[in-house]
Amino acid sequence: MFFMSLCVPIIIFQILGVDPIFMMWDTSFLDDPLSSYDVSDLNSYRDIQLHTTIFTSVEDLHYVIGQGRPAGLTYNNNVLSVFVILAIAINLMPRKFYKLKFSDFLVNLCVVLTMSKLALVSTIVIYIISLIILSNKYTSLIIKQIFIFFTFLFIYFLIFPGIFLSNLSMGMIVPSILIRLNSFLYAVNSQDLYNFFHLIQLEYISTNIDNGISNTFFSDLAYSGLSFFFLPFFVAIAFLYKKGMILLGGDNSKIYLLLLIACVLTQFGVSFYIASSFQLILGCALYPLFYYFKDSKILASYK
Repeated sequence: MFFMSLCVPIIIFQILGVDPIFMMWDTSFLDDPLSSYDVSDLNSYRDIQLHTTIFTSVEDLHYVIGQGRPAGLTYNNNVLSVFVILAIAINLMPRKFYKLKFSDFLVNLCVVLTMSKLALVSTIVIYIISLIILSNKYTSLIIKQIFIFFTFLFIYFLIFPGIFLSNLSMGMIVPSILIRLNSFLYAVNSQDLYNFFHLIQLEYISTNIDNGISNTFFSDLAYSGLSFFFLPFFVAIAFLYKKGMILLGGDNSKIYLLLLIACVLTQFGVSFYIASSFQLILGCALYPLFYYFKDSKILASYK
């Protein structure tokens, strides 16, 4: 949560376009076909043309990717969305008093400020699942967090109407989905479907995705050709994970499941599974699996 606290003012400065210095580490400009930004410009000051975003309508908005999709203290908005999604799940960890606290406002504010479609959808999914699987003592708290989330979303719309409507327009949502879908279809060698959806994609954006480049964990897995090998492995892990949850019992085990779901959701946006920071959090999410084996003969031999 400390990291999220540091990110918030930086994100706000980036959205407002206070100064290009806050864009120095943002690699999003490399993905913008309209930008002359190149790798040599990273971590160096460049006079990027920034525009007014506050109270600016979508018709008057000059969309700049670093303002519309801020990176915070990370190097890319997609990476920031990974940490934000994980923060939403971590924030639901058991607490002494099930009342609102500072972190509840902080994580929901971060989700809205990132304007990441994946983060917005994942937050709603996590809250809905938590309402279903967690005990009644969580119900009031989660409903309040949902209210906070949509309140921040509405306030963001009032202050930055142009960015809000641009980011959530069909022109932004459809290409975002199709780029990842086409990457997966190419990975599984489904050429007919790839060509079909690629034509639709070109109606929204003029740039092609590079053939063979996988944007998500799922397309990476498909592209490796090991999908059928890993399928029984994942099924076995899921079976043992459920047993570990039963042994743990209570809301604690379900919170670990929510964190695992959050980890999976993040991989629909970017291949971040090789990052050590993500692997650390994934290891925490897999605790029920390790708990199941805690008294096994295999682990006992290392005691």
